[in-house]
Amino acid sequence: MSSNSTHSSLPHGARGLALGPAALVLARDKLVLSAGDGRTHLTVHFGPHSHVVDLHETVIESDGSKTHKRLFTITHDNLALLVREIAPGFLKVMSDLLTPLRVGWMARRRVAVVVGLIPDDAEIESVTSVRRGKLTVDPDKLAAHASLPEFLEELYDLRDGASFTLYDCRKPGSPRLLGIGFKYTDSGGWPHLAWFRRAAMADAMKRLTSQFHEAAARYGQFHAPLPWSALSSRPDAAQRGTGEPRE
Repeated sequence: MSSNSTHSSLPHGARGLALGPAALVLARDKLVLSAGDGRTHLTVHFGPHSHVVDLHETVIESDGSKTHKRLFTITHDNLALLVREIAPGFLKVMSDLLTPLRVGWMARRRVAVVVGLIPDDAEIESVTSVRRGKLTVDPDKLAAHASLPEFLEELYDLRDGASFTLYDCRKPGSPRLLGIGFKYTDSGGWPHLAWFRRAAMADAMKRLTSQFHEAAARYGQFHAPLPWSALSSRPDAAQRGTGEPRE
């Protein structure tokens, strides 16, 4: 599968991202997600000339032939309306998820913290390498980049927006991921910590996925069930899409 991208904005000149066994490639006018089996991939064509975003699935048969199945289409105008409708709800859900985090509670609950497991944009290059043209997280580089603060109060010294991961260590030898924390400074110059609980994030993503699917059915058109169970849980989705927003 080739890309018609004329340049790369990814570190190390990579042409795409490795996502475990899958891969994501951004070309000039499309986005391609390849499955780990090497036989199927999803393509989002941005439609710069048709002004229609098109999602389709391609399957490579054993004899080398290809079959294409159109899954979903939406006009650029309706896509803008869809984003405008769902954006406030998305921001509210994410805002509600973020709760204050206190070092006293962490100490009492034997919560351990690892800084650097989620690198920001400026750190991506230092923890990745390129394999077969795809940007891949290098485990050794990531381990060297991560650190464990000696004292939890050191989290207040992180730069604003820096993230860290929280683990429940009450059971010896079996740390359990609790969530993701952030450091920020308020308008008065006081540092604070906040975090997303892992369980709450999973529930929120289910709600947001359902809301997005329903909005997509109103503004776009489903031609076939999507290949992800979370997005194709509504069996009548392919029939409900009309391509026009409902009043």
